[in-house]
This record gives sequence, C-alpha cells and structure tokens, in this order.
Amino acid sequence: MPQIKAVIFDLSGVISLKQSTTTYWKKLENERNLPEGSIKKTLLSKEFAAISYDLFTGNRSAEEIEENEFIRLFNRQHNTASEPLPVIRNWFGEGTSAIDLDENVVAAIDALRDAGIKVALLTNNYYLNKQKTVRRLPSDRSRFDVIVESCVEGVMKPHENIYHLTIDRLALRPSECIFVDSQKVHCDTARHVGLKTIYARADEREWMLCELEDMLNEDALSDESYESDSTEQSS
Repeated sequence: MPQIKAVIFDLSGVISLKQSTTTYWKKLENERNLPEGSIKKTLLSKEFAAISYDLFTGNRSAEEIEENEFIRLFNRQHNTASEPLPVIRNWFGEGTSAIDLDENVVAAIDALRDAGIKVALLTNNYYLNKQKTVRRLPSDRSRFDVIVESCVEGVMKPHENIYHLTIDRLALRPSECIFVDSQKVHCDTARHVGLKTIYARADEREWMLCELEDMLNEDALSDESYESDSTEQSS
C-alpha cells in the first residue's frame, strides 16, 4: 500500500482564498484619521508578535487584546490617542468568521479524499470575542477529517506537541503524512517530528499543488515498484 495516508494543511496562506486586508486597514485609517500604513506596521511589529502568543494559545481573545495591549502599543508607536481598533478580529475579512477556501485547493482536497487519503487542518487560530465562542474557520469544514486549532489546544506551531496531537488524531505515523505550511519554521519543526513537508509560500500555490501531486505520484510509484519486486521474488 502507498505510504502517504494523510495531508495536513495550514489555513492562512495555504488553502484560504487570497484576501487583501490592506483596503480595510486603509479605510479604517481614513475613518479614524490615523497615519497611513500605521495599522499594518503595528500588526507586523516584533512587539505585537510577543503579545500574540496569548492570542494564539487561547489565553486572550482578539477583542480583549484589541482593547488593551494592542491599542496601547499602537498609540505608543504612532504617538496617537486612538480608541480600540477592530483589526485583529477582521484580519482575514471584515465582519465574518467564515473563511472561504481557494477553489484549486478545494479541488485537490476532494481528489485526496476520493483517493482515500485523509485531510487535516492544523492552524494557529484565535478566539474573536471575549466569550471565546467564535473562531475563524473554513466555511465548509466537512472536507477535513481532523481540525486542530492552537487556541483550543493551548499550544501553537512551531511547538512539537501540536504536530504530535494532529498525527495522533489521524491515527497515523509521522512518515505517513505530508505537512503543508506557508512558514519555514513550521515546516522545519514538522520535518524534525518526522513529517514530509512542503514549504508553500502564499504566492506559489500552483507550485505547491504540483509539488504535492509529485510527492503522491512518487509514493504510488515506489509502492508499485515494491509490489513488482515482491512478485518477482516469489515466482
């Protein structure tokens, strides 16, 4: 039998529909009379990265951080006196918790499932509201055999534990899984755990799908070669 039995996908940057939040940020900056580019600068700053650990491990919600740490950091960085900004809750789209998937990736996922290969989602996710009842997830979750979210589990990529957790829920061995992620550090840890990996930059989805197909074809061919050798030895 083929060795590959599951593909584990990241969400943002890999299978979610490409969306630009720049337009929303610019609109908010214009409405609040804020410096151009200031929201993006703060969200991508090292200071916010330090804050985001509590966000992605479920200790704090996006709403809580927006009203406290984020707005204090934003005002300090840009010498402003802004009220809280709903930018973390709306990072992947304004006013929705459902994430649409790239249609080409959806087609690939359907093909995997038709071939008997399990599909998992492993994402660094967060709670949107203070009640911790709303999270951003694919609009159609039925395509995934397993969904693992950092905010639910209390551990985030690239910590090894979240990879082991996903593999355990798939009831497979690391060598039987391919992991696809848009961040190199996440792929490095996955490889250390024993997963086969594809480092998929957000602007290289077509290449990512081709690479996935090549890996699966190579796996199938190696299985056919093994069966052929076994037949010859037994004859």
